[in-house]
Amino acid sequence: MGSVMLKRWFSVVIIISLLVIFGVEHSAAVKPVDAAGILSNAMIASGASVKEINISGWCKLAYEDLDENAVNNIIISSAKELGLKIDDVKITNNVNNQLAVSKGEVKDGNFYVDIIVEQIIRPPKSRSETYLSVYVATEGGEDGAKLWLNRVKDTLTRKDDNPEISTCLVGWLDGKLEQDIWVKKLSNALRVLGVSEAQSLVQSDFISITGYSPLLDEWLKMGDKPVNVNLAMRYSSYDDRTYVIIGSPVIAGEY
Repeated sequence: MGSVMLKRWFSVVIIISLLVIFGVEHSAAVKPVDAAGILSNAMIASGASVKEINISGWCKLAYEDLDENAVNNIIISSAKELGLKIDDVKITNNVNNQLAVSKGEVKDGNFYVDIIVEQIIRPPKSRSETYLSVYVATEGGEDGAKLWLNRVKDTLTRKDDNPEISTCLVGWLDGKLEQDIWVKKLSNALRVLGVSEAQSLVQSDFISITGYSPLLDEWLKMGDKPVNVNLAMRYSSYDDRTYVIIGSPVIAGEY
């Protein structure tokens, strides 16, 4: 699999933390097929094509104080809904005084799936909280993004009507590009997304841009402004590539 892909898997703790950082106010979930197509078009406008797909989502479960067997059953049922082979799911369970985390992993030549059930253990007579998260990393283009977005959304929607979904597409251009070329290519992508105002962070080895696209339904609030798209470029001397990363509502993970 790609050199970037497996480095960016994360648990529900990281996903929730990102939402806290960027603001808890958000809209209804975006239609996954629309998001995949729109972000893919932006990738093409940058001069790259979709090579890797990272999709993550989480929701709060209604269940409380689940035992290990019940948690494992949730992981297995979620794996089935994602279209995975049950025999391929490797489950690990870890418990301490404050947190119980059970993780189901599926590793294949073309994809990696991480299913986590996390229980935040509260003091006696307090209600515990339970969350389900799903992370998918796979190679492929727009069609693969649509397929996995639908699977992740359907799986989480069975547990909660309004799950949080984050989509991240990765492409690359050969060689090292000058930063003015980076800006031009990302500007082309922003134009396709219909982003009229954006905030940027520019450093010697990467550029990150956030903004709001009217073409995407889901958004987070950063300060007093809505945000639903995040673009970045960085050069990797290891493989002599300039990576293009486009995520909605934000890029969740390393880049």
